[in-house]
Amino acid sequence: MTSHQLQRCLVSAGHT
Repeated sequence: MTSHQLQRCLVSAGHT
């Protein structure tokens, strides 16, 4: 898993 995928996961969690 790359850093941008982790970033998107965190962003998705933050935008719930």
